[in-house]
Amino acid sequence: MSARTGNLGEGMLGSDSSPISLECPTTISARGMSPSNAVVETLGPDSCRLRSVVMFDPQAFLEFEVRLAGRPPTTVRGRVTDRIRVGPRFIYTLAIESTAISIDSITPETRLRPISSFKDIPETHGLMRAKPRSQAEFSLQYRTAREGFKHAKAENVSTGGLLITCGDALTENAVLELQFTLPSDVLSGYPAYTTVFDLRNPFKRKTVPSKLRRPFEEVVVSARITRCQSIAPGVYQYGLAFLSMDPGTRQELARYVDAVRHRHRHKLRCS
Repeated sequence: MSARTGNLGEGMLGSDSSPISLECPTTISARGMSPSNAVVETLGPDSCRLRSVVMFDPQAFLEFEVRLAGRPPTTVRGRVTDRIRVGPRFIYTLAIESTAISIDSITPETRLRPISSFKDIPETHGLMRAKPRSQAEFSLQYRTAREGFKHAKAENVSTGGLLITCGDALTENAVLELQFTLPSDVLSGYPAYTTVFDLRNPFKRKTVPSKLRRPFEEVVVSARITRCQSIAPGVYQYGLAFLSMDPGTRQELARYVDAVRHRHRHKLRCS
């Protein structure tokens, strides 16, 4: 097992064998230690990833509960196979040895249920994100103070920051200038047209293009690298926190996050 500084990206929802993204608060029990708070990030058939401010030893055997919407608490047991330090927290990968959860039976509705709707969950003491991020894949350009623009790929985004992957080895706390256009395909969940009324004649109305479908414009913003990890030879992943941002840029980011959530809700209603 390795102990290193870095960041793990958000769990992607994929095939049946892929980890499921949960962001589920829990309490961990380990032999010889008091119970401690943690957040389960992803859960798969054979492994899971969680974060905690407590440092557990390599190969430590951990036990915790997973509470999903509409289901009784389920105990998961596993052994630590990897540990990454990210600031004051630790990201752990566990090899699952025992669980009653069927990964295939976790539906999108279960995964997307807001954490705030869970009852009797433990306090997380700052382990949860202040601004939840939405899955996103789009190209962007970045540059440092000493070099010109280079290409990268965004993995997720929120009004507070984003996760990118690129081929450059950058340093933590470095400031980048970013240029990108958020993908407008997420706006397809909104109606193309809307009905408006004439204030001078309340009985007169007309159909006009919906402002909710207005395409996203280019965003230029500065961000600081807060976490970094080498995920493959010559491939690096960085967690970025946005710095000062004008109201228009923040509104575009918030509009994108809202559109992603709206599309998810729309798919659930239609399924």
